Amino acid sequence: MDDSCIEKLESLKRDSLMLEIGDPAVYEKGGTRFGGNPDVPEDFEWPFGKNRNKSGTHPLSFIAQFDCSDLSRYESAEVLPKKGVLSFFYDKQDQPWGISPDEFSGARVYWFPDKSILNPAPFPSCLDDCFRFPSLKIKAEEHSSYPSLEDFLTLFPGESENGYFEALAKLRKGCSSLSSKLLGWPDVIQDSMAVSCELVRNGLSLRDIPDKKRKKFIDSALGSWLLLFQLDMVESGDFSFMLGDCGMLYYLIRKEDLLSFRFENAHAMVQCY
Repeated sequence: MDDSCIEKLESLKRDSLMLEIGDPAVYEKGGTRFGGNPDVPEDFEWPFGKNRNKSGTHPLSFIAQFDCSDLSRYESAEVLPKKGVLSFFYDKQDQPWGISPDEFSGARVYWFPDKSILNPAPFPSCLDDCFRFPSLKIKAEEHSSYPSLEDFLTLFPGESENGYFEALAKLRKGCSSLSSKLLGWPDVIQDSMAVSCELVRNGLSLRDIPDKKRKKFIDSALGSWLLLFQLDMVESGDFSFMLGDCGMLYYLIRKEDLLSFRFENAHAMVQCY
C-alpha cells in the first residue's frame, strides 16, 4: 500500500466525539440526552414544520440536547461553546431529506447560553405520541474522523479508490464502529454532504441539479461546511429510531457560523441506503 495515501488522509483528520445512545436517562436539567422533554427558556416557542403537502404545519420532534459545559472537557469539542445547551429538533413525521430550499422548516438547532434559566417544555398537544421519544443516555468518546471517498478524491484526484479504502482500514483499525457523533467528517452514504448543503443553501434543489452546476460549488463547499451532529439508528428496549432504509440524520453548519455560535443557520439532511 502507498504510504502517501495514508499521509493524505492523516492530513485531513478531524477530531470527533462518537456517541453511544441507549440506556434510559434520569432527568438532569440541561443534561446531555437523547429525547425526553427539551430544557428551554420561558419564552421558547416550539418549532413547527410545513406539512408535506405544504398546507398547514405540525410540530417537530425533539431529538437531543448537549450540555456544552460537560462537552468542554473534550479537546475534540473545543469549537463548541463552553457553556449552555445545544438542542436539535427534526420533523420525524414527514422526514424531509433537506435536499431543497422548501424543506428548511424541517429541522432546527438552538443554543441556550444560560442553562440555569432552562426548564423542561411540555410536548405540544398536537404532537403524536410516536414522535415523542424516550429520554436516553448519551455517552461520548473521542475518535479520529476521515473524509468520505468522494470528498477525498475531490481533494486528491490522483489517488485510487482501492488505495483510499486500504489506507482508511489501517487508520481506523481498533476504532469503534459507532456512527452517531458530534463534529468530525460525516459518514456519507450517498453524495458529498458539504456540496449538497452548499447547493441547497444557494437556492438549488438536488432533485434536478445538473452535474455542471454541481461542480461549480465543490471547491467552496468542502472548506465551508462542517459536521455538527450525526445521528444513526437508536434502539433501546422496545423503542427504535430509524430514518428510511438504515439512514442517518446529519446537521451541518458553515465554519463561520460555527465559530460565531450561529447554530440557527445549521442545515439538516438525511441519507440512506
